[in-house]
Amino acid sequence: MSDNTQHSCFHCGLPVPPGSHYHVDIKGEERDMCCHGCEAVAQAIVDGGMEGFYDHREGPSRRPEDL
Repeated sequence: MSDNTQHSCFHCGLPVPPGSHYHVDIKGEERDMCCHGCEAVAQAIVDGGMEGFYDHREGPSRRPEDL
């Protein structure tokens, strides 16, 4: 991120740390992730053919501490 703009994780909504290298291709678009955990879950969703999950959610995915 060279423009100093803070990005949010496509999966959970938390800030993506500067210099982060976590990404997942979702429907042909590279999406930023904040950590290895979100990257792994998002990749599992894609690998399982369930990309539509992201089309139907109403906000970022819930985090364990929110449950």
